Amino acid sequence: KAVLEKIAASPVRIQLVDGLRNLLVPGVTRRLQNEYSCLADAYKTAEPVEGTSLALFSLASGIVDRAIPMESLRATTVWSDGLPEAETVLSEQAYASFLANQSPSAPPPRRGVRATYALTADLTLAPESSRRWMIVADIGRSQSEVATLCVALRKGGHAAAVLGAADDSTRRLRALVGSADGLQTGGDEIATAHHFANTLFNIMRGGVFARHHE
Repeated sequence: KAVLEKIAASPVRIQLVDGLRNLLVPGVTRRLQNEYSCLADAYKTAEPVEGTSLALFSLASGIVDRAIPMESLRATTVWSDGLPEAETVLSEQAYASFLANQSPSAPPPRRGVRATYALTADLTLAPESSRRWMIVADIGRSQSEVATLCVALRKGGHAAAVLGAADDSTRRLRALVGSADGLQTGGDEIATAHHFANTLFNIMRGGVFARHHE
């Protein structure tokens, strides 16, 4: 999630680029990524979904050193909400163009390059105004899950559902940590955060007592 605020008393025009670089795709193991990342890049594909902010990143085929067909049936999905005027660019060139004060162009589906998802936009911010947006990424999505996501994005309101689910997860996590006395308030914010983290790691290993020790 990102927030851009204008706190001065005059409007301002902003050019921005925001995104994720070198996204991982399903089918690339840790060893393959660490030792043969250039080979893995050669198999990668990036495809925008028309009518949405969604982009799909996957392998053109399974990476195998044998003459056999091997389909890659899962994808990494990335979509955004909050910047309807933004252009989605699936190329590392978006960042170089931005730094050179040029407008990057959205390319067609790409192959054989590292997976990149970038939003580029020209905004005018009024005094004491703000813009909020988010980028959502997930990995290992099946074809049916991608189709369901496309329908949800076209209907609208999916971003609010995602934020609501994230907030609900945060509340449930804090309740679990609180049940193990992990919530405290003090003058030292770092010590407070450290205590929360320690308690969280402890309950991740050992769980919490059912029904508050009853």
